Amino acid sequence: MTLSLAKAVVFLIQLNYEEIQLSLSNEMAMMDQKFKEVLYSNHDYLKRLHDHTLLSPGKRLRPVLLFLCSKMLGYKGDNHIIYATVFELIHTATLIHDDVIDDADTRRGHDTLNQEEGNVLTCCIPKQTLWPLKPAAWRSWP
Repeated sequence: MTLSLAKAVVFLIQLNYEEIQLSLSNEMAMMDQKFKEVLYSNHDYLKRLHDHTLLSPGKRLRPVLLFLCSKMLGYKGDNHIIYATVFELIHTATLIHDDVIDDADTRRGHDTLNQEEGNVLTCCIPKQTLWPLKPAAWRSWP
């Protein structure tokens, strides 16, 4: 185990999840901003759907893990913000899909999109959510 990896392991053992998120607050804020930029639409209906997606973000475990790995490996760029946004958007799309398959009424205490919009329209939302990823992700791909 390298010295930096050993330091990272000790660091993680000493922190709880809230402290880890706090230590990554800058990266998380940048990812949240990028998430909003990618989902931005001036079309009222799409804006409402995207706002619903942003309503209850959850734990954001995937970006946290990506940011921790970036720190552990000494990464100095900002592409990890794009990657974290892509991971989180894909995860969000899979949750929307799961809600359709399971015919779920609520997620994280809120009505699901399929509950509000019906399954047919909701099935199109992950496509609409992921469509903006292509230019956003590839623009800064190394």
